[in-house]
Amino acid sequence: MHRDFQDHPVWREFTYKSLRYVADNYSGLIMVPMTVVNPLYHDQTVGALCREGLQVHHFTLLASCKTILRCLRRRGDGRHSWGAHQLDRCLSSLADEKFAVHLNTEGKTIEVVAEEIAHHVGLALNPPTWHPVLRPLNTDNCANLPYSLVVSCMSRSQSTSR
Repeated sequence: MHRDFQDHPVWREFTYKSLRYVADNYSGLIMVPMTVVNPLYHDQTVGALCREGLQVHHFTLLASCKTILRCLRRRGDGRHSWGAHQLDRCLSSLADEKFAVHLNTEGKTIEVVAEEIAHHVGLALNPPTWHPVLRPLNTDNCANLPYSLVVSCMSRSQSTSR
């Protein structure tokens, strides 16, 4: 039995083929928030896209265990949830240079993290347009759970011919 859906080869193939399809059929920025902590699986998805000449920027968003557990609780997952049990394994794996650029999200708002990513990728961001009533709901960095984030600038014009 697989302990993680990513252990199924069909998931990795589907992920790669889906992203390749989107890149071939969409000319804009594609952001893919996914947690891939197994180096082999990373190579079979992100690495495969890079080998095809797609411009892929990979970021790992990090925070303390305390922050991660708090975020998990806020989304309804407790200390004994599957996600909480994966924490040590994920943080250990994501510390590897293969998963760089590492961004520390501790105590940062979503906007600050987005600005850091945009800076690395060379994008100019428009000012946020949060509704004033909803704004306080978006200040918690729990949206930036410390996992792997693939920010892919993928398009037909950026890929090499096959």
